Amino acid sequence: MEKEYEELLKLCEVIIKEEYAPCGLENEIKQRIKDILQELEKRKKIARAKGREIGDHRLIFYDLLRAVGQAKTNLERFGKPLCYYLKKGLEKAPTERGGLGYWFLSFRNI
Repeated sequence: MEKEYEELLKLCEVIIKEEYAPCGLENEIKQRIKDILQELEKRKKIARAKGREIGDHRLIFYDLLRAVGQAKTNLERFGKPLCYYLKKGLEKAPTERGGLGYWFLSFRNI
């Protein structure tokens, strides 16, 4: 899992530095990425036991893009600071609607 984590951090580096770091959320977003990867590994084991395969971990990148886009839309729509919306996405569990990771993990429902 460590290799996948490092690969994801490299993919998400610009988003993390430009969007999350100015809000003081760099450590939180890195931990969330790690949490999502751990959940993915659990689901992969379950899928293999059922004779199924689950796709690639790099789709987590798109969930991060979606979360930032949603936060920017909410900023324009409701006017609270961007950091407020980014933090809200991290406060919710990845298995909870609106939480960072929900979109990605919903495709991997076992």
